[in-house]
Amino acid sequence: MAEVRPVKKARVHEGDHGAEEGLGLVKLVDRRRVDVEKLVTHIAHLEKELKEAQVKLSEAESLLQQIRKRSPPKKDKCEEKVASRGVTTKFPLESNSTVPKESNGAVAKSTWTSSHSSPLKKTWVADEGRTSASVRFNKTERSIASSSHGVAEQHSKLPASSQTYSGRIQDMKPSDKLSGQKKFKVVVPQREHMDLIVNIRSQKKAKKLDVGLPSYIPIQHKRKPRSLVLSPATDHLCATSALDGVVNFWQIKEKGLGLNLSHTVDCISPITRRWPEDLAWHPMGNALFAVYHADGGPQVSIINASKQKPEVQFLNDKPHEKGIINSIQFMPWSNGTQFATAGCDHGVVLWSEKEGSDRCWQPHLLHRVLHSSSVSGVAGIPHKQLVLSSGLDKRLFAVDLAHGKSAFQHTLESKALGVLSNPADFNLFMAQTGTPGQQLRLFDIRVHRTELHAFGWKQEAGDSQSGYISQSWSPDGLYCASGSTDPKIHVFDIRYNSSEPAQTLDAHQKRVFKAAWHPNLPLLLSISSDLFIGLHRIFE
Repeated sequence: MAEVRPVKKARVHEGDHGAEEGLGLVKLVDRRRVDVEKLVTHIAHLEKELKEAQVKLSEAESLLQQIRKRSPPKKDKCEEKVASRGVTTKFPLESNSTVPKESNGAVAKSTWTSSHSSPLKKTWVADEGRTSASVRFNKTERSIASSSHGVAEQHSKLPASSQTYSGRIQDMKPSDKLSGQKKFKVVVPQREHMDLIVNIRSQKKAKKLDVGLPSYIPIQHKRKPRSLVLSPATDHLCATSALDGVVNFWQIKEKGLGLNLSHTVDCISPITRRWPEDLAWHPMGNALFAVYHADGGPQVSIINASKQKPEVQFLNDKPHEKGIINSIQFMPWSNGTQFATAGCDHGVVLWSEKEGSDRCWQPHLLHRVLHSSSVSGVAGIPHKQLVLSSGLDKRLFAVDLAHGKSAFQHTLESKALGVLSNPADFNLFMAQTGTPGQQLRLFDIRVHRTELHAFGWKQEAGDSQSGYISQSWSPDGLYCASGSTDPKIHVFDIRYNSSEPAQTLDAHQKRVFKAAWHPNLPLLLSISSDLFIGLHRIFE
């Protein structure tokens, strides 16, 4: 009988096992060290912000004490002096408010600093009018009825810098349905022109932004998002739209620390059951304008942004002949009275608000023969009243409204997917193309057919470019952020002498449709097909 030998067990080398365990612990320690360094940096930023906030608080408290020491003017004397100039005023004066007076004893121009959170101080100047109306400033109702002369004469005596950021209040039809009450037509403050073209490609090294760790909020849409727009008049308000036809209004928390869903509005078109293709805020921030498909149903709708009375009104005019309306933009010179739309019917339409009518807009066809293919985007140049348009026929056009003719055109080597004017330099604009690695092009409206700079990114998901991916300028006009078919946000510095991004942010899990700069807060918002909104805080 054969002898059964016991099987020998393999020896475990304790030294090897200990080495592997030690290597794993070293990696773990490295990761923990990196996390600690990030948290330390974040805490340092928070401490810096805390100190700045404390300084601002102390300044505000000292200013408040100085104002409270002043003796308030008597109401009856104020009304008597105002009546002596033929201007009737009836408004409650706060205990810490004063009425400026001229040397002759008459009441000077009525000015109040707006409570708007924009860094630019906006001064509302009461102008001459025919009827009385009510204005609400700092939760205090003041009724102002101006005569045919008096207050408006002093506005012309202001220095040019003061007139730049002053808003003129004029009478508006009391039946305006956007607010349900008497309303004023206020001139939107215009920014001053800054010459940024001389800085293009002037630096060998890009200045990167200090972007914190992103936070994500579910977008609350059932289908893929389409648009993300931030209110130009209210810092804490933005809106998103998606293929489900719903527009979500969001409240941005203080300092961009999060988002809260305010309310939703169903904006599906009544006949064709189409969703909004693009959105644009009215410059006053009281309504959203949306564009749809041009086959049969309504083409433009006005969405009331009020949470108390959300409603959608569809315009009856249908100037576009067929296809999708790709873009809508308010013209920067119009003070909210003109916007332009561009569609697949090769046409660009300028809509103008009718005077003396309630939310009635008159369309005017600018051109339908310049482009030989779909018009993908539209924009406005503020100081020359030029309407820019980009088309899939590889051409860019600028129409001069003052002379009623085409000012110039640019021909590209690939499809033009969009156009965007610079918010700081009025002569600079950017076009999005379909060329990999050179998707974005910079042009000067004063130099025809000359490209200033070309930059872009390389895609891992393929070379095809999507027209639904859009860009946005930073408020200072030096940076541009773009989405991508990859789950990334590309940030470009126009001063960087390179065609590559200044930095790339790993933002989402799927393609990023848009990355939008906040006009006043150091914040970058993004939407993606992963159905999340990304908040990316920028530290100075």
